[in-house]
Formats: sequence, structure tokens, C-alpha cells
Amino acid sequence: MKNVERTFITFLTILFTMIFSTSGVRAQGLKPDTAYVANDEENPYLLLVGQAEKAVADSNYTAAIERFNEAMALRPYDSLNFLLLTNVGELETRLGLDSAAVETYSRALDYGEKAAWVYERRANCLLRLGRDREAFNDLTTLLALDSLAENARYIHGMIALFGGQLKVAEDDFLAMQRNFPESPLTAKGLGMLYSLTERDKEAVPYLKQVITEDPAPEYYATLAGCLLALGRLPEDS
Repeated sequence: MKNVERTFITFLTILFTMIFSTSGVRAQGLKPDTAYVANDEENPYLLLVGQAEKAVADSNYTAAIERFNEAMALRPYDSLNFLLLTNVGELETRLGLDSAAVETYSRALDYGEKAAWVYERRANCLLRLGRDREAFNDLTTLLALDSLAENARYIHGMIALFGGQLKVAEDDFLAMQRNFPESPLTAKGLGMLYSLTERDKEAVPYLKQVITEDPAPEYYATLAGCLLALGRLPEDS
């Protein structure tokens, strides 16, 4: 997935843009440092969010998670907690707490927001945890929301390919060929698909493209295997 790490959401910026837009005030005409000071002083929820964002800026991720959680405890049913939870999940990921992040992203999705990037983040955590089947399901949902998510399509196809779902894998990689014909990921996907399904002649041009951009030993070995199956020596390629 486009890595995969997205920019950390500045909750206060989003929130106060919403407030000023709905109240008829032009948000772009306000200075960020003065626009919400009064609200911070009057509202413990926003004060805690502000403290959390300062902790993030200071790379004190554990403290930031604590402040975000304290804010959500004040308003446990506030739909804006969706954004706070995704921030907590991102911080847990940065701390290497993938299991915790999976649970946090699941809580965020319980708010009913069908955000493709949240499924992407959770799938990345699941993959690092070796929970490929669950990651595959998240990627399936993501692709239903955003069919042009290139990295997600590639990973979905590779999981399907090595899981024996050859039709799913082929559909994924052919979709990539249509939408991203020049992408190195498309060449990798089709090269591996064709080599593993003994379509060696079709695999060769894609594998040659791959090794010009990523000369890893496994791609050379795969190409050599295809060439030998075709009765050609690797050095003739």
C-alpha cells in the first residue's frame, strides 16, 4: 500500500475548519494560533487534544496516546473520536505496537466511517503480524472503496497468488496492467503470476523489466527458471 505512512491528521485544524465554516466565518482569514485559544481554555476535550498534538510534535508518542485517550473518555460517543482513534493507531504503529494498533483501527471503523486509508493502515499492521488472511479481507474492502489503490491491489494479488487463488490474482494484476501499465509493481505481479503458472514465455519480458529496476537475486532466479523451461540459456536473454 502506498506506504504506506500517511500524514498524521491534525485534528484541531480539521475541527476548527468545520466550526468556522458552519458558523459563516471564513476559516482561511483566521490565524491558526489565535483561532481556537478561547475554545481550548473552555473545553477540556479540545485542551487535551491540543496537549496530545504538542506531544506528537515533541515525539513523545506515549504521552500523546494518553492525552488522546483522556479526551475520548470525556466524550465516548463523539463521532470526532474517529479521527482521534486513527491518530492513536498511527502512533501505536510508530511505537511498534501493531496488535494494539489493529484494535484501535477496529474501534475507529466501528464509528461507521468507511475510510479506505484506515483499512490500508490496519492491513499493514496485520501483514506485519503475519495475519495475512485478515489483511487480505481488509484489502478486499479497501479495493471496493478505491479500485485504483495500486499498492493495495498489488499486495492483494500477491496474497491471492501465494494462497492458491490464481483467478483472483490474475484479475488483480490484469487490472493493474490496465490502470498502471508502466508500474514496476505491475511487472512484478505479472512476472510472478506467469512464472508460477508455467506461462514462461509471457513471464520473461516482465521479469526482464523487473530486474532492470530491482536486481534482487530472487528475480534473476525466477527469470533463469523461465528461460531454462523455454530451452534458452539465461545468458542468451
